[in-house]
Amino acid sequence: MSDSQYLALCRNLIEKKLYPDQKQVKLKQRDFNYLSVMIEEASGVVLSLSTMKRLWASDVKQPHPSTLNALVSVLGFKEWNDFKLAHQTQPTVQENQPQKLQKKLLPLALVITLLLTGFLYWSFTKEDSKSSLQINGPFNFAANKTVSNGVPNSVIFDYDVGNIKADSFFIQQSWNAQNKEAINPEGEHFSSIYYYPGFHKAKLIANDSILKVHRIHITTDGWKAYTAHSDYQDIPYYLDDDLIKDGMLQASEQQIMDAKTDLSKPYILVFNNVKDYGNIQSTDFHFNTKVRCDSIDKEVCSSLEIRILCEDHIYFMGLTEPGCVGNANMKIGNKYIDGKTNDLSGFGVDVNQWNNFDIKVQDKHAILQVNNKPVFETTFDKGLGKIVGLVIGFKGRGFIDEVSLQNGQGEIVYHNDFMNNL
Repeated sequence: MSDSQYLALCRNLIEKKLYPDQKQVKLKQRDFNYLSVMIEEASGVVLSLSTMKRLWASDVKQPHPSTLNALVSVLGFKEWNDFKLAHQTQPTVQENQPQKLQKKLLPLALVITLLLTGFLYWSFTKEDSKSSLQINGPFNFAANKTVSNGVPNSVIFDYDVGNIKADSFFIQQSWNAQNKEAINPEGEHFSSIYYYPGFHKAKLIANDSILKVHRIHITTDGWKAYTAHSDYQDIPYYLDDDLIKDGMLQASEQQIMDAKTDLSKPYILVFNNVKDYGNIQSTDFHFNTKVRCDSIDKEVCSSLEIRILCEDHIYFMGLTEPGCVGNANMKIGNKYIDGKTNDLSGFGVDVNQWNNFDIKVQDKHAILQVNNKPVFETTFDKGLGKIVGLVIGFKGRGFIDEVSLQNGQGEIVYHNDFMNNL
């Protein structure tokens, strides 16, 4: 097979890994983002969203060898050549072909293969030399928040890469490869503003290799709300802190307008409570909340999403209108679940009414309930560390009546019915 055919096979196998029961797959932006995280966890190499999309383009050119090595890491291969060897096909010879002709053609084919392999190796080696990475001694990467709690929050990064030879250096704020900025290799300090609360993993990157990761916990003082017109908006609109009214966590239309949100456009409203919840592990916990969307907004496919932030990644799941469950997806532990290849109809409800959402995880086995009825059950094989934040977001306005979090022993770690301003 040619390299383009191997690349097509690789893409097909990755698609089957993401969607094992689906014959034809068209990856969306969220799929590429998730796949990028999988590649980073497997190989330590960061592939940007634009790179991922180029790899799936119909007119893709032969990628850089390091990119191919990173790509096949999610299939369990260390290098691209290992993947090719494992999937190489032997040429078949027709039965009526003369034996002598076979003997003549085989050495010729071998010579051509060796010449082609040598040429490709020379090309790749030449390209590699331009972007080679050399670590000749120790290096430093540290971070300090300027504010203990709240957003926005500036983080001062201290770094020393004098012993590293590379073409380019970057600091990436978090999992999102779009939040990456070039740094001066001769410098020592770089300031970066975090506009979103969460548990971020800042990375020092040389070329496309991660040199070091620094964990940064951007916490909130209780519940903090913001609006945005998309999940990837650079700077959200912060709401004031008067969020508990009538025994609910909510934001009035006036508060949303005061935050400069354009109500003529679709928006999301997100409530965050990000803090140290103690030693509560993502493999054993019980989370419950009572939520509803605002019927006045009349959003198409109204929905809400619950995110449980952990040290290594996040859980996400949600509720939507019954007719929109085809768009639903979840991440439970390290397992991604899509509504196109799984029955997620149990998460389709009248979101404008109060709904009770419950997830209980015991030893990497999760049971999800909606309105006290089990709707989904699954297991996963990798925990995500401690729970470090709770996030509930709505498409348009929404209300939260109660939030509860328990550890694996059933002890209440956090509970709020919003009858008091806690």
